[in-house]
Amino acid sequence: MDPQDMEAAYVTFVAELREGGFTTPVAGWSAEVVAAHVANQCRPCVKPR
Repeated sequence: MDPQDMEAAYVTFVAELREGGFTTPVAGWSAEVVAAHVANQCRPCVKPR
């Protein structure tokens, strides 16, 4: 994948997380868990600002 595409997707994802409004699922991962997982996995993919 193109690093710029990865960064663009990450920036969009973070903006949606900051907007909030998520409900807690009956089963599966909460928004907080998804965010933590993505942050941990994408750290090497995105240059710090």
